[in-house]
Amino acid sequence: MLIMIKNIENITDSIIDETISNIRIVGKDQYSDLNLEYPECYAMFIISLNYKYKVTNNAWYRDQAEKYIGFLLELANKTDKEIWWGLPFDWGDTKTSDGFLITTAFCLKALYIWYEDGVFTDNDTIKKVLRYCFSLYCEDEEDGFWYSKKLNKNIYNATSIAVGVMAQAKEFLSSQQIVKLNKSVDTLITSQKYGYWNYSNEKVDVDLLHQCYTCEGIFEYANMFDNQEALKVALAGVDFVINNMNVEKMERYLFRLSDPEKKTTRLKYMLLRSYSILNTEDIRFSKSRAWSFGAYIRVLIYSYSFSKEKKYLKVLNDLISYFYSNFVLDKSILFTVNSKDSYVRNTFHILHSLCQYEFFVSNGEDYD
Repeated sequence: MLIMIKNIENITDSIIDETISNIRIVGKDQYSDLNLEYPECYAMFIISLNYKYKVTNNAWYRDQAEKYIGFLLELANKTDKEIWWGLPFDWGDTKTSDGFLITTAFCLKALYIWYEDGVFTDNDTIKKVLRYCFSLYCEDEEDGFWYSKKLNKNIYNATSIAVGVMAQAKEFLSSQQIVKLNKSVDTLITSQKYGYWNYSNEKVDVDLLHQCYTCEGIFEYANMFDNQEALKVALAGVDFVINNMNVEKMERYLFRLSDPEKKTTRLKYMLLRSYSILNTEDIRFSKSRAWSFGAYIRVLIYSYSFSKEKKYLKVLNDLISYFYSNFVLDKSILFTVNSKDSYVRNTFHILHSLCQYEFFVSNGEDYD
């Protein structure tokens, strides 16, 4: 594993050095051909610098983080009471000035992780970001958070990511806000079916990225509040991925394209599987995105860290080797296996995961 760790360090160092050289983070995305600045790329980069700083104790990473936190704040939307982030392009009814829960949660995490290390000291900004997040709290049909003020849907993975980040910043939360987090997690727990979550209570869809996002937020919440029931549910979610999605490494879990209670037939599965082979350009049925594997890497790290079960370590190490062999080309990160694309958000989400893996390894676990 020492050789693999060195390989991972080489790719993360290369991405960081190139980013610093370019100064601003600009690039194309799966959903836009324009070269744009994505707030979540800055967030992922800032988080990555924190892991590098923890591993090396090199103040250079801290200094760079301060600079990039400044860039991230430049991209924020603000009122006197709230701060939020969204996409740099219009998406449906949502404009560039509108916020998204999950994007804002990523940015909050980037700020808070450096707040813990005494680098970011603007408490007022953290409070305003939290105020925006809680402005999205909903309890009409089920407790959770709206995806945005224009998309009034409780999307489980976004709610989970936000809950996990806000749990980490619990010193800023009131008792009433903590109750809202607890209720949102109760919804996530009761919404799990056979180890997986649908995209929402209205959309029956299971994919690797969002399944892992949902697990990730619950892990972080469970850790901060020592909630064993939540931990059990998060581990069950990861076990579902290992048992049902790990071998084929498909973006979608085909057996669950319709609710299992409706008993998807074997014939329907075979037809869908054939479609996936013949239509590799269709992201719904193609091999998983690197971005998705990044989320998978993080939840496997959490699974082993919290359970100490060796099965998670084995899957994690196998996944790291698979990822490096299939997604790294000339020190860049490919979008999918055999793809020629390397999108900016894809790259920086992966950077975050690989730097977290480096930090995990630096803690001296047994990797053999």
